[in-house]
Amino acid sequence: MLLVHHPGQVWLIYVALIGEAGLGRLFGPARQALVPALVGRGPQLTAANSLAALVSGTDRLVGGPAGGAFFAPAGFAAVVALDAASYLASAVLITAFRHRPEAAALQERGGTVLGRFASDLRAGATHLRATPGLPSVFATAAISLLGNAALTALLVPYTGTVLHAGAGTLGLLFAALGIGYLAGAPLSRAAARLSDRTVVISSLAVLSAVFAITFNTHNIAWALVLFVLIGPPGVSFLVTVDTYLARRTPDALLGRVSSAYGMLQAAATLAGMLGGAALGQQAGIAITADLAALCVAISAATALLTPRPTTANSPDTSEPSSLAAPDRSAAC
Repeated sequence: MLLVHHPGQVWLIYVALIGEAGLGRLFGPARQALVPALVGRGPQLTAANSLAALVSGTDRLVGGPAGGAFFAPAGFAAVVALDAASYLASAVLITAFRHRPEAAALQERGGTVLGRFASDLRAGATHLRATPGLPSVFATAAISLLGNAALTALLVPYTGTVLHAGAGTLGLLFAALGIGYLAGAPLSRAAARLSDRTVVISSLAVLSAVFAITFNTHNIAWALVLFVLIGPPGVSFLVTVDTYLARRTPDALLGRVSSAYGMLQAAATLAGMLGGAALGQQAGIAITADLAALCVAISAATALLTPRPTTANSPDTSEPSSLAAPDRSAAC
């Protein structure tokens, strides 16, 4: 970003964004696989995922305004340097983790790199197909993210043509969303007393209703209130899905399942944003928003296909094993 000084160099920004997004696809699944290994799959897993949601909400609420406030006295180069320093600080903190994979996971496998990669893909796909509940959860997430992304594509035109406001109001809407995420983090932990199936269905049903009301609202004050209300059900859904996947996937496959889920999120988000933008231009914001909210409602109905919790498919709530412990059968 520091190398861009005139419009002819803007292409460097796109290269940087592609690089950041690509590396993020490596970081995300690794983080999701590491958390259950550190805290186990019991109540602490929900608490850890809720804390992650709290951090995300804080970022949404504080990051943008803080960057803008720092930009005014310090300038663009200082903001970029601070951002880069934050990545380095994160890397240093990660090196403080003392967790290491179990001995069986460290055994070197034979074959070519491509062959091992294909074998990993097959193992992850087999687990996804064979584990009750995972296919329906993936389908539910895909449909809900499709609708959510379509609404995200409508945010700027909604602010300008429906609320008749500018960039300042858009920033306030994002801040309101951040407040909702902060409020949703402790709520998602409290909701863990219910079954994952119940939380997913109810949170998506509430979210679809809030979306439908929000994007048909023409008042800025009410829009701010409604954007706050988006956060709690949204966080509850995301935290519950992350926890559900971790509890039904052994450590050896968790990175692959998380990667598949990340690919699903990226594909659904891209399709939803492209579709929302195109349909919004043709059919208008109100109709497109209503269809997107209906999409989220359909995802709530899809979640009904998730099996009810039983003894046979109850989640693994074991604590993390010690480093000297033998390999667990679930990780084979």
